[in-house]
Amino acid sequence: MPSIAAVQIYIDLSTLNVIPIDPTPCPYYEEQRFVNKAVVAYDQIVLALDEKERIESLVHAFYLGELLKKHPKGKLLIYGKKYLVISLMPLFDSTSSLCP
Repeated sequence: MPSIAAVQIYIDLSTLNVIPIDPTPCPYYEEQRFVNKAVVAYDQIVLALDEKERIESLVHAFYLGELLKKHPKGKLLIYGKKYLVISLMPLFDSTSSLCP
């Protein structure tokens, strides 16, 4: 059975008369941990953008947004800080040789 998010995408596409309608399935499984779901959804967005698939990237962004809306705000802040640190680490590693 399709998720509520998939049904909403189907309704939105049908109002635009996009035929045939082939909704993109959710990129993650409900049984996965939050972090794994977020990583999978984000990776699918990046992959779609690399392949110049704008609509696919928007659909995966929608799935990621739905996932974030369901998660407690305090935990999102913690995950955000961890992600920021992980994202900046390569930058500091590459410039560390420039520092005395």
